[in-house]
Amino acid sequence: MPFQLLFPLASLFAVAAVPLWLVLRLRYPAAVSATWHGHEMLFGFALAVIAGFLATRKTPAVVWTLAVTWLAARLAAASGGGAMAMIAGISFPVAVLIVTVPPLFKAAKRRENRILPVLLSALVSADIAWWLGMAWFGPRLQTGALLVAIDLVALLLLLIGGRALRAAVGGHVERRGIARHDRGQRRYELPLAVMVGGAAVFDTFALEHLAGALCIGAAMLTLVRVMPWQLQYTLLQPSLWPLALGYLWLVPGHR
Repeated sequence: MPFQLLFPLASLFAVAAVPLWLVLRLRYPAAVSATWHGHEMLFGFALAVIAGFLATRKTPAVVWTLAVTWLAARLAAASGGGAMAMIAGISFPVAVLIVTVPPLFKAAKRRENRILPVLLSALVSADIAWWLGMAWFGPRLQTGALLVAIDLVALLLLLIGGRALRAAVGGHVERRGIARHDRGQRRYELPLAVMVGGAAVFDTFALEHLAGALCIGAAMLTLVRVMPWQLQYTLLQPSLWPLALGYLWLVPGHR
């Protein structure tokens, strides 16, 4: 499965990239671009985890294509830019798009399930914009692209993480013989997508105040959404703590 290779790669990269970034910024500030850290956090680490979670094709060709393009993109991001580096850099997001989007569209029975492939497509577009900034248009475009990418990754976490956390906590509550109160939760996903997606659009045009207002609204809606999930019962199940704390952090982390 893709996650069996992409999850360890993402974890090892996270362990190595943070001290590497600190060393480079302190001793060799000209070695990497100023936005390299943010790009690699979003498209090196986060996208690898997202791809491992969403990619369900098990063929060795798919798994190794994702791994090789991921490595090529990491090497390209550390280079000085240029057309060839851009091609290598966007190879991984494009591969993720090709592997994950068709099955997601095919399996989408509800309209809210069509949000994920649209989000992935927008995330790839943000990465292409970052590479265009590195090659030709400068750091201002790169910074804007990363801000939009943060919005999109946050929305993916809200949707995918919310489904995973709700299912895990609900199963734990049922096993303890307690009645669940989290029915009808899908109705929150489309409003969240509109709010955070709208924030990404406003960030695209540098309308930070409007984007911030939408993100605050999304944070409040997320807080209302999690109230029926009975997260108090996760205190008795330490394996659920990372899921619950990570998801709750999205509320103050929106702005």
